[in-house]
Formats: sequence, structure tokens, C-alpha cells
Amino acid sequence: MSTFGTTAIKEWRKFLAKHPWVTKWMIASDFVLNDSEAINDAYAYTFFLYNAEIQQIKAKIEKLVPKDFKKTKTVEPALKEFLQSGETFTICLLTPKKFSTAGDIHAVRLTLDETLKNMRNWQDADAQKPLIKQFERLKEMAKANNFNAQLMSTMMIATVLAAFCATILAQERKIEFIGWFPDRDNITTSYERIAHHMFSVDFSAFCQRHNIDQSQIEIGIGLPEPDPANPKQSWYDELVRIPDFLTGPLARWDYEKNLVPGRRNTWTCCKERWRTTLI
Repeated sequence: MSTFGTTAIKEWRKFLAKHPWVTKWMIASDFVLNDSEAINDAYAYTFFLYNAEIQQIKAKIEKLVPKDFKKTKTVEPALKEFLQSGETFTICLLTPKKFSTAGDIHAVRLTLDETLKNMRNWQDADAQKPLIKQFERLKEMAKANNFNAQLMSTMMIATVLAAFCATILAQERKIEFIGWFPDRDNITTSYERIAHHMFSVDFSAFCQRHNIDQSQIEIGIGLPEPDPANPKQSWYDELVRIPDFLTGPLARWDYEKNLVPGRRNTWTCCKERWRTTLI
């Protein structure tokens, strides 16, 4: 919160001022993790106004971004204009590759013990029994020697960031609905989709910490089921393409040298092109 509140908050409020009456929002996210050609791991979260039918929103993006970033050789001027138009707002985080915020398997188990202890002490713990049982099952899974502590770290980062994005929106604006639409990834599908529950718990905790009334806010989480018209992609794949176009170059951005090396035989991305696109 303190980092975001230094300079980014001004741009955030400027963006919100352009859309004073919007009360329903969507956040699409994409991740680049442990890519052999990347310098960083990258997480991007793009805010979309949910002020039209979702098919209309998807159709508009489809015209701008017909393919994923890795299948695209050039960035068209129309996409650059869209990114700079104020119709969306994106928050990005770069971390070292394989950054472990959760620690080793023993630290993960201790964290889950503490989490469950806190959950069982909730004032509405009886009403939250199904959610608590989800975390109890996760605790049982974590007893296995092959439990993936690194995956748990990336799940924690991804869900905390999603909750952070929802929180800064709720801080600044009265909202009815906020939906998180993550890319199809093992971050959001592993361990009985526990990341979805982590997101809602984190958001609730942040609201309590920052004195936000959550009672009138409906939260939703997109399940990346196959699109009936194109089974090879999720039904909201178009939304994810905007953060996808940012995570790709950002993961490969050497910010100390301000250079983005090209991917051999696939795409070439020079520093100046992406600098002017992102600014």
C-alpha cells in the first residue's frame, strides 16, 4: 500500500475519475514464471470496466489483439492507443525468478497451521466451515513430501496481488461487483483451486484492515473453462490478452540496463518500441 501510494495512486485516481459511475469491474491477470529466456517473473493485473455485455468487451479486444503475445510479431498502433486511452489500468509486479515468499515445505506447513488457527477464531467461523474445510484439506496435502512449496509461493503472490487490486478499488470507489479472471495456469487450478479461496480470504482480510465495508460487494472468480466456439482457449481468453501483452516484455525487461532482448526466431522487441508503448 505504501509503495503504491507514492506515485501510482495519482495515476490510479486519474483513471477512476474518467469513469465516475462504473460500479462493476473485472480484473484479468496473466503470469510469466520461470521462463528460460526471461530475466524476471512477471505478474500483470488489468482492470476492465464491466459496463457492457462481456461478449461486447471480448469482441472489442479480439479486434485489437487477435492472438496471444507469443504468436504476435508486431504491435499495431491501435493497441498502443488502447493501452494509453484510459479504458484499462494495469498493475504489474516483477520478482526474481523462483522467488519464494512462502519458504520451504516446513515453513509452508507452519503458515497453514497459523492460517487455520486464525480462521477458526473468526467471529463467523461457523458460517465459514466449508471454506475452513478447504484449507484443512490443503494442510493434509502439504504433509506429502512431494508438495510443491514453490508453487504455493507463486499462488500466494498471485492471490495477494489480486486481492490488493480489488482492495484499492474498494478504497476509492463504491462498487457492486469485482471479478478476478486469471489465466489458465496451475497457480489457479492446483490443490482443488485453493487459490480462488485464498483470493476471497485475502480480500476480506484487507477490507477489515482498511475499514472497508465489504458487505455490499459481490466478488467473483472466473473459471477458465473451454470456450464452446474455440475449445483450445478459455471462455474469457480475450480479457487475458491485454495483461499477456505486458507480462511478455516485462518478464524479459532488464530494468537496470533498460533493455528488452529479443526472443530468437520468434519475435524481436527493441527497447524504444516497448518503451513508447508502455508509457
